[in-house]
Amino acid sequence: MGLLFSDLRIAGARLRARPGYVAMVAAILGLGIGSSTATFSLVDAVLFEPFDLPDGDRLVRVDAVNSPADRSNPAEHSNSSFPVYLDYRAERALFSGLAAFASTSLHVAEGHGPPMRVNADVVTGNFFEVLGARASHGRTLMPADDQQRGGQAVVVVSEGLARSLFGGPDAVGRSIRVNGHAFTIVGTMSPDFSGVSLDSRPLAWVPMSMEAVALPEFNAQHSGRPFVDPLDDRRFSWLDMVGRLAPGVSLEQAQSRLDIVAAARAATQTERDQDPYPALVDAKEAAIDFGGPNASKKLAWLMLWAVGILLALACADVASLQLANGEGRRLEIATKAALGASRARLIRQLLAESVLMSGLAAVVGIALAVGLRRALIAWMPAGFGIPMTAAVSVTTSRPILVTIFMAVGVTVLSGLVPALRASRADLAVALRRVSSAGPGKSRLRDALVVGQVALSAILLVGAGLILHTLERALATKPGFVVENAFVARVDLARHGYTEARGAAFYDALTRDVLAIPGVRSAAWSRHIPVQRSGMRVTLTVPGYTPRPKELMNVDYTMVSPRFFETLGAPLRRGREFDAREAKGSKPVAIINEALARKYFPDRDSLGQMLTNLGPFKQPFEIVGIAPDMKLRTLREAPRPAVYVALSQAYMPSMALLVRTNGAPASAISALQHAVAKLDKDLPLFGVQTLETQIESAMDQERAMALLLSAVGGLALILAATGLSALLLHQAQ
Repeated sequence: MGLLFSDLRIAGARLRARPGYVAMVAAILGLGIGSSTATFSLVDAVLFEPFDLPDGDRLVRVDAVNSPADRSNPAEHSNSSFPVYLDYRAERALFSGLAAFASTSLHVAEGHGPPMRVNADVVTGNFFEVLGARASHGRTLMPADDQQRGGQAVVVVSEGLARSLFGGPDAVGRSIRVNGHAFTIVGTMSPDFSGVSLDSRPLAWVPMSMEAVALPEFNAQHSGRPFVDPLDDRRFSWLDMVGRLAPGVSLEQAQSRLDIVAAARAATQTERDQDPYPALVDAKEAAIDFGGPNASKKLAWLMLWAVGILLALACADVASLQLANGEGRRLEIATKAALGASRARLIRQLLAESVLMSGLAAVVGIALAVGLRRALIAWMPAGFGIPMTAAVSVTTSRPILVTIFMAVGVTVLSGLVPALRASRADLAVALRRVSSAGPGKSRLRDALVVGQVALSAILLVGAGLILHTLERALATKPGFVVENAFVARVDLARHGYTEARGAAFYDALTRDVLAIPGVRSAAWSRHIPVQRSGMRVTLTVPGYTPRPKELMNVDYTMVSPRFFETLGAPLRRGREFDAREAKGSKPVAIINEALARKYFPDRDSLGQMLTNLGPFKQPFEIVGIAPDMKLRTLREAPRPAVYVALSQAYMPSMALLVRTNGAPASAISALQHAVAKLDKDLPLFGVQTLETQIESAMDQERAMALLLSAVGGLALILAATGLSALLLHQAQ
C-alpha cells in the first residue's frame, strides 16, 4: 500500500509539471467517458430498467394473438376484452395479482377554469397493488374503488399535474373536474412513475368503475343503445393486462396453464366468437415500443455501439499521446532502469500517471454527461418512449458503476501498452536516439492513427446510410396527396355532447370550414393516416371460408362524405358516402383493395355483404373500393381496411381533414375561430399539417440519423483533436 501511495505521489508531481499534456488527455478521455456515461444512462433505462418497481422481473404482460405462432412476432400482439381479463384473473395459482389498464385522454380542470387535455390510464382497482407502486402523497387506487360501476369518482394524479392545477405536489382531498364530472384526488405519484407502458406517459389514473366517464366515446348512443359495453362485450378488445407471477411460477409455466384455460374456453364458444390466444411477455421487454417497429430499442443499441466506438477512439487518441510521451521519456526511464529500478516499478509509476489522468477524466466526463444527457432527451421526438427514470438523474448506481469501469478500462487500454513499451527502454539505445534527429518512428503509433481515422469513417458512413434510408422512407408514396392539407381534432364526448348534438356540431363546423376562403374540401375521419393508433374489428364475409383458427381482423374507421376526395385518394370503383347514408338507413361500407384481394379473390366485391362487423348486427353492403394507403406506418404492407359512414356509426372523438388551395396557415386560424364560435370551451387539439403528420411517423428514424450523425461528428472532432495534440506534443 505504501508503494502504491508513493507511486501516486510521484505521478502527481510529474503531472503537475505538465499541465498542458494533462489537460489534453483529460479533455479527450472526458469527452469519451462523458458521452458514454450519458448514453448508457438512457440505454440502461430503455434496454434493462424501463421502470423501477419492486421485483420488476416478476411482472409480465398478458397479450392476445390470433394463433400461437404469432407469439414470436410483437407486431401481431394486441389487447384483450374485460371478460377475458376476468377469466385470467381467476387463475390465482399463476398470478399473485393481475391488473388491467387502458390509455385514454381526459379533459381536466380545477374549479371553473378552462380544461386541459392530459394523457391518463383507466385501471382496475388492484393496478397499483400489482405493480407494488406507492403514492408520494395520499394513497393509490384500491380494489374498493372499483367495486360499484360509476360509484367511486376518485382519481390519482401525477405530481406534475398537481403542480399545474394547484401549484404544489400535494393535492390530496382537492376536487377537480374530469370530463365535466367532479372527482376527488386521493393521491399523487412521483415524477418517475409512468406504469409499465411507457408510450402514453399518463398524468392521471381513474378506476375501471368510472370508465363511462373516462371513455365516453365507448358509451355513445347508436340506434338508441350504447356503441359498446366495454365491461361486458367479449369481442371488444381494448385492455392491456399486467400480472405479477406467483412465487415459484415461471413465465413458461404460466403460459402453458393459460393455454389450457383458453382451449377449455374455446370448446364452449362458436368459431365466430372464439377469443384470441394468450401470449405472455416479460413486462420490461414489452414496456417500450412493443408491437411497433421497436425503434426505441434499435436506437438504444445503435447509440451503445456508436459511443463504444467513440470511447475506443478516445482511448486510441490517448494511447498515441502516451506512446509519444513514452518515446520522449526513454532516456529518463532507461536511466532509472540503469540505476536499479525494476521493470515492474517503472510500469507501476507509468500506470499511476494513467490512473490519475483517467480519474480526472472521469470527473470531467460525469460533468459532461449531465449536460449531454439533457441534450439527448431534448433531441428525442415526443412520445419516443424514454422512461421517466432515465430523465431524472444520471447518477444512479449502474451508470456510475459503468463510469468507474470505463475509467479503469481506459487506464488499461490507453496506459498499459505504452507503459510496457516504455519500460523496455535501453540506456544505450536511448542515448543514440537523443543524439539523432526526430523522435523516431513507431508502428504501433501509426496503427493507432490509422485506427482513429477508420473508426471515424465507420461512424460517418453509418450516419450516411441511415440518412439515405430515412430519405427513401420519406419518399415512399403514402397513397394520398400530402401537400396543402391539415388535420385538427375535437373530442365532444368529454364535453357532454349527445349523439344528436354532436352530429349537428360536425355538420355546422363542416359548413363553416367550407366557407373559409381558400378551402377546397373538408371531411371527418376517426383515423387520419399516417398514425399508429387506430381501431381494428372482426368480421365475417359470406362466401369466404376462413382457414382453421384464422381470425378475420381488419382496420376500421368511420368517415364523412368527401373523405377520400379530401385526402387525395379517389376511389378505384364505386362511390363515396353521401346524403343517402342518413341515420337509420341501410348500412353500407367502403373497403380497400387489400380486403377485396383477400376476401373476394374470385368475385366482384362491389355489392357484396360484410356481416358481424365489430359491434354491428346488421349486414353492410360494399359500395366502394378505396386504394391501399399507408395507414399506420410508412413501411407497412397493405392491410385489409373497412370504412363506414360517420352518420351510421357516430363517434364523438374525430379528426377534421381540410384541404386548401395553397398554404393552410390562414385556414387553420379561421378554423380555430369557427370552433370558438360554436363552443368557446371546446379545445381544438392535434392541429398540424398533413405533411407534419407524415414526418412525425418517421420521428424515430430521424432521431437515429441525428444521433449517429452527432456521434460521427464528435468522432471526427476527437480524431482531429487527438492528431493535432500528437503533432503538437511531438513538436515540443
